[in-house]
Amino acid sequence: MISKNNKLTKFTIFILFLVLSMLVFSFAEEKNDPEAEKIVKKMESIINLENTDVTAEMIFLQQKSGEPDKLFKSRYYRRDKDNAFVIIFLEPDSEKGKGYLRIDDNLYMYMPATREFIHKNRKENVGSTDAKAEDFESKKTLDLYYVKKLPNAIVDKTDCFVIELKAKQMDVSYPIQKWYIRTSDYILMKQEAFSLSGTLMQVSYYVKYMPIKGGKFFMTKFMTEDKIEGSRTWVTVDEKTISFAKIPDYVFTKAFLEQQSKQ
Repeated sequence: MISKNNKLTKFTIFILFLVLSMLVFSFAEEKNDPEAEKIVKKMESIINLENTDVTAEMIFLQQKSGEPDKLFKSRYYRRDKDNAFVIIFLEPDSEKGKGYLRIDDNLYMYMPATREFIHKNRKENVGSTDAKAEDFESKKTLDLYYVKKLPNAIVDKTDCFVIELKAKQMDVSYPIQKWYIRTSDYILMKQEAFSLSGTLMQVSYYVKYMPIKGGKFFMTKFMTEDKIEGSRTWVTVDEKTISFAKIPDYVFTKAFLEQQSKQ
């Protein structure tokens, strides 16, 4: 017998799917603003690292008013040319061995306690933090959003292009976003995420980038604030651990995650 709660849950999921489908349909007549498209492409050409792999250790600091801070340590592997990344949690013990594998259009979370892989999407939070899976992958903005340029704004005393994004498909964290891109070098400084009704849901600040070869920049610190829950997550890459050496192909596999969880 199907319980009343299960029926309600299925009905809620159906309604959510219907609303999101209507959202994508409502944006179907949107077109890209050529100037906004040019700015976004320039930004992506700087922060996407298609010519190098990256390995590093990352610290997640989760903060919420009235609760003790939570610290998570992880190892991060990234290969933009294959749209791939791996995150493996090292600390605390309650999270140790949990991992994420992004390869092509698939995202999996590995649960060492049950030895199972769960299919996820870029909307998902990483671990028990406010960071999203999409924060750690290469950006393919124009595949996911229509873009439009708004009047410039000042962020941290710096002139920024303001780009409005509206979702083309449902596999996105939020249907509407605003990006603040520094006019001097096309670096993303701030991101605001909104619900369909226009409620501000999340704000992210991209605090620090490391310049690397080829005129590229690798982001090493950002903060994401959940405006609904009143929590925030700081993500910091330990710059001493960064390597741009080629990563073995085996790393970007489920077998590698399973192996690492046993160590």
